[in-house]
Amino acid sequence: MNRVAPPAITARYLTRFRCLGGSCEDTCCQNWEIPLDRRQHQLLKTAMDGSRAEREEFRAGIQRDRTPGRPEDTYARVRMAPDHPCPFLGPEKLCSIQTRYGERALPAVCSTFPRLVARAGERLEVWGALSCPELARQVLLHDDALELVDAPEDASPRWIPSRVLDEDSPYDLSLEEVRAAGLRLLSLREQPVALRLFLLAYLGKETSEFLRKDVAAVDRARLSAVIEHVADPATATRWRQELAGLPPPRALTANLVSQLITAPVQVSSFRQLLAATLEGYRASGGITGDPPCVSAAPLWAEHAARRQQWQEAEGPRLERYFQNYALSFWTREWHTSSIDLLAHARRLLVRVAVLRFLLFGHPALPAALALDTEARGEVLDRAAVEVFYKTARAVEHQGSFLDRIAATVIQDGMQTFAHSTFLTLV
Repeated sequence: MNRVAPPAITARYLTRFRCLGGSCEDTCCQNWEIPLDRRQHQLLKTAMDGSRAEREEFRAGIQRDRTPGRPEDTYARVRMAPDHPCPFLGPEKLCSIQTRYGERALPAVCSTFPRLVARAGERLEVWGALSCPELARQVLLHDDALELVDAPEDASPRWIPSRVLDEDSPYDLSLEEVRAAGLRLLSLREQPVALRLFLLAYLGKETSEFLRKDVAAVDRARLSAVIEHVADPATATRWRQELAGLPPPRALTANLVSQLITAPVQVSSFRQLLAATLEGYRASGGITGDPPCVSAAPLWAEHAARRQQWQEAEGPRLERYFQNYALSFWTREWHTSSIDLLAHARRLLVRVAVLRFLLFGHPALPAALALDTEARGEVLDRAAVEVFYKTARAVEHQGSFLDRIAATVIQDGMQTFAHSTFLTLV
């Protein structure tokens, strides 16, 4: 175990996670770009040098990247055709490299997925990716999933951080205070998740002048004062009343769905989920034609009706899904990856809006409303896990297409904070 000295933190869901291997309903050993740096390439090449058959297997499965100026961590890659499994995946859906040569021979991505190790100062952190179905179950289905805990030594097979805090950046050095503020807002259980998400965007708006990637210094006293203002119960009460009076976001919802339809996402499982969801809106006239075309008013009416039905039937369960998802995002995705806090909050809000649309439109849900409480909850849990992990997989495989959708919506005429406000209502 190559654990380094500093302590590490994680969330409780990761202490419960165990890879299902060949029993997983959707193996992670396909569709990915699997890079190898020079060291990993040499380790695998040496491990597979025992026979002519192994050497030929290595040459067939690994391709050197000879692109001029390529990054050092993309010295080579695994040859993976779209929608085909990894060439090293065995007939029992287990990795033949790990079986034959041990974990040390694996590329870093294969060894650590669905984990991400990061370093913030002297502390290590390890978080999970919801693109793994089993990890999505652990995050979404447990009330205590996002409790922060000390990471056990087996929380990650490798402890080399893939993300390191820039200690020369004033913006990056705000990580601890900003992340704590976000977790505080997202944990306001007396408020609906939609309002908590809005408060994150409001915090971004109120700090946009002085908390940015390009600032030479961050006014920490001003930042603390803004955080206290946004977290004040009176602020939440005022904005809850304001949001209740806003008109339905028909046009924004139609725009988001139209962007999803045309998004260049080639991950087949996500495309199939989206297609099945859209089919459920044809009877109401929300979706027409082939290729699909969106009609704003009937689409919104059907979506709003489905959302209301499920909020009445399973409100606390739904709140847990989206609360835990937001908390997971906020711990794993540092705000320092965005230009400012409002842009980072908007990334989260777009994801939640898309997830809501796909979940309430899931084809298994209409019939489930007639089931008894236990059976209905089980159907909803399965649908949520499918929607969340397939959406996360699409984002991770194809780049942040949801960020591009958010940018497109803004370019179409909505101002950033107004956009964020209406996204909470989808």
